[in-house]
Amino acid sequence: MYFKGQQSNEELVCFCRKHWMQALSHIGLWILFAIAESILFFGVRKVSGILSGNFGLQILYVGVAILMTVYLHKTFLRIFSYFLSTVIFTNTRIILHKKTLFLTDSHDVLDVTKIQDVKKSQKGILKNLLDYGDLVITLASDKSSHSLPYVPNVNFHFRCLSRIKRDAGLRGRLQNLRQEEANGLGSFSEEKSKERLRLERQQVEDATKKITGEIVKSAIEMVTVQEPSYIVPSYNDLRLHMEDVEKPL
Repeated sequence: MYFKGQQSNEELVCFCRKHWMQALSHIGLWILFAIAESILFFGVRKVSGILSGNFGLQILYVGVAILMTVYLHKTFLRIFSYFLSTVIFTNTRIILHKKTLFLTDSHDVLDVTKIQDVKKSQKGILKNLLDYGDLVITLASDKSSHSLPYVPNVNFHFRCLSRIKRDAGLRGRLQNLRQEEANGLGSFSEEKSKERLRLERQQVEDATKKITGEIVKSAIEMVTVQEPSYIVPSYNDLRLHMEDVEKPL
């Protein structure tokens, strides 16, 4: 799966919109405004006797009808923007995409390598019953915190974000060790060589756990993914190729 603005060697892990509880209040307001607008529209004949001959009441009636119409459309746009705004988790970034129908289209990007701490907040009866909550991300650079409210299935996204943070730290340690080994030109210590090998093996094992034993199905083929017999430092090398797919007889 791909998204607009995806970088090379960037993998989409998951994405979500905010929980429907945030949109529920806008939907309730929209229903109230729609009912009030209908009463004003269909009740003109019943109050025409009161409004006739009173210019002030006529202006007030028309003004209330216009305000109701404006707020009705404004509330509808908020409901629309709820479906357009998303949070995207990749293996390198967290993208907060805020979009409205006409006025706003902004992106706020958090670098995964700069995340120091991730906290989950799920307080209250509704949050626990409906399984949503807040994720608080603390950055190591400036100690600032970014809150992601109304996250649906908050336990899943908390575990997902924690795994992304762990994998980013693993990649960073591997990169530093390889750089030190390259700069050492043969004088790289045996302990660090063993650590690099252990980290590479751990990275491949984590990637293998995600795909081993899963059944890949399509209209014409079905295969079972087997464990690789070699060590590679990248998840992309574990992907299936077309020539490796065994078609059933």
